[in-house]
Amino acid sequence: MTPWHRPLAIALAVQIAASAADMAVPVLGPLITAHAGVPETHVGYYSSAVAIGAVAFYLLGSSVVRRAGPVRALLGGAAICAVGLLLVLSGNWWVTVAAGLLIGIGFGVNVPAGSLLLHATVPSQRLYFAFSLRLAGTPIGTVLAGLCLPALAVVWSWQVSIIAMSFACVLVIVLVHTFGGERQRPLPMPPVPEVASSVGWRGLVRLAVGFGMRRLIATGALLAVAQGSINAYFVTYLVTDLGYSLVFAGSLYSLLHLVSTAARIA
Repeated sequence: MTPWHRPLAIALAVQIAASAADMAVPVLGPLITAHAGVPETHVGYYSSAVAIGAVAFYLLGSSVVRRAGPVRALLGGAAICAVGLLLVLSGNWWVTVAAGLLIGIGFGVNVPAGSLLLHATVPSQRLYFAFSLRLAGTPIGTVLAGLCLPALAVVWSWQVSIIAMSFACVLVIVLVHTFGGERQRPLPMPPVPEVASSVGWRGLVRLAVGFGMRRLIATGALLAVAQGSINAYFVTYLVTDLGYSLVFAGSLYSLLHLVSTAARIA
């Protein structure tokens, strides 16, 4: 394994685990909302909480990542996701929404920490490929969540699915720590430019000054709203409005993101 393959594998593994944790509630949405006694559409509140937590860390978390180091920050984010999933087991819907905020923070760690790790370790001629592959971890995690969690829920229960997802996050932490993290030869971490860190509020204001950049930001925001809405409601819509089984809806959800995986790398 070349020196930069190990940090790429670490970033990709944590990205997959955090993405699957992020999507656990949406792919089990009809079961979880029914157990909590709230309308199926309330799954949108959970997804909004995840987004708020992730964006907050995108904007404000770079200093935390730099102090802790990218590998430890990534493992900490996975641990936060594991804890957040366990809170979902309470069965109280508003505790589940609060868990979404926590999972969003854990998921949000991946952007500054993964970027910092790859910027510092991957050769410049391989950087675009490494970033594309790492970002493909998001749809890969969603594919796994859509295929595995509904099937587990049908065979056992949605609680078993959530526990299994939390255990998967812990397993990734253990594997990275044992085979790819601090217990192995330390990763080379030369100084990296500030562009590798998250933007921050002042940076956002500067970016929004130019008209062209405002258009780009608005377009990206609208695309993110569309993507987030599909992620939040896709399974719930197929089950509650179209009458498909949860396993079939989860499989279609996985197919949707399998195409996205190839597109991100290409």
